[in-house]
Amino acid sequence: MLGNKDYIGLDLRENFIQVAHVRSEGGMIKLVKLDKFSLVEKIKSKSSVEGDSYSDAGDVFADEQEADSIFGLEEGEDEGEEEIEGEDVKEDLSFEDLEDEVEEVEEEDLMSLDMVDETETAQSNEVLLYNIISGIDAEKVTVGLNIRAGNAIFQIIRDTDFNEVKKKDLIQDLEQKLESIYGVSKSSDYYSYEVREDGSLVLASIEDQPPLLELVDNVREMYTGKITINEIFPDEVSLVGMIKANYDLQPDEITGVLQFGQKSSRIFFLKGNEIWQVSPIINEGTDNKSFLNTVFSKILFQLDTGEVPNLDRIILANNSLGEDAVEFFQQNFSDISVSNFTYNERSLISEDTDRMSNSFTTSIALAWAASGNDKRIIPRSVTRT
Repeated sequence: MLGNKDYIGLDLRENFIQVAHVRSEGGMIKLVKLDKFSLVEKIKSKSSVEGDSYSDAGDVFADEQEADSIFGLEEGEDEGEEEIEGEDVKEDLSFEDLEDEVEEVEEEDLMSLDMVDETETAQSNEVLLYNIISGIDAEKVTVGLNIRAGNAIFQIIRDTDFNEVKKKDLIQDLEQKLESIYGVSKSSDYYSYEVREDGSLVLASIEDQPPLLELVDNVREMYTGKITINEIFPDEVSLVGMIKANYDLQPDEITGVLQFGQKSSRIFFLKGNEIWQVSPIINEGTDNKSFLNTVFSKILFQLDTGEVPNLDRIILANNSLGEDAVEFFQQNFSDISVSNFTYNERSLISEDTDRMSNSFTTSIALAWAASGNDKRIIPRSVTRT
């Protein structure tokens, strides 16, 4: 049975859910197990705005057609509380694939990789998730959940010094803008903002309860133990947190993060430790033969237009294509450092699991976030009551 220092990351993908189990030991996080489960039925994400229009930076009162422009999210605030199964549970509303072929590996005490299809026994996604949680064999399960890339709207506004704007006026203006985006008023349960030191503002918002949270809410009716949701992050934010934990980035260094998915993908850029720009969702993923060329052309376009002034490093997250993807971008960006996401010795003990964990970057990040390890670097959350 799990102890109090075991944490689970649940990462909802297109047709499956990925699970990472980590354990906190002496201030370090040890990777214990990785799993992939096929969904019984596909879960469609709700989207407030059709398409994925893009603008480099904008006024928060800009034209409504810019509502789906994705920009960035910075650092964080503490959690709220919610009841699950009669227990007090921390719940933050804050805001990709296994390799097609994985060589057979020996089962180890500290780490194993299972490729599991539970659809033969589960009759619904609720039963599937119940089986996953029950299989962990714990009276108390502490988890981190994801909001799939593209389901949160992020905006960063640089043309106003928001340090000079009164908080009451700012909140009123933000909520009016969000109402114009979503068509209904949005309380602070559905958005978060931060005014940075330079006066710029980072705004994040969601339209509805994340599908994975809704699924967990349904499972609570069946599960007899305690489910503690320590964090709920969008994919982009969980990856930013992990990058801050594992990389020493210089203030002027620009890093491109490529988030792989089976059906869609995402590129976002950091300047130092801060998000500089998050590009629109790319409606191609690793299932598409042209995927790598498409991503390459998107990066070139943003460099050519000056939206991204330069590029010093490329990090591949959830890379299910293995070294072929690394070599592709290394050949096309010969003067830029290209690598899979790398965990440093200060944050994660993986014991020769790099090959297996490359496609589980987000689920590991969610489990790591749920542990509360080094809260300084976790981006701001939005609390749902």
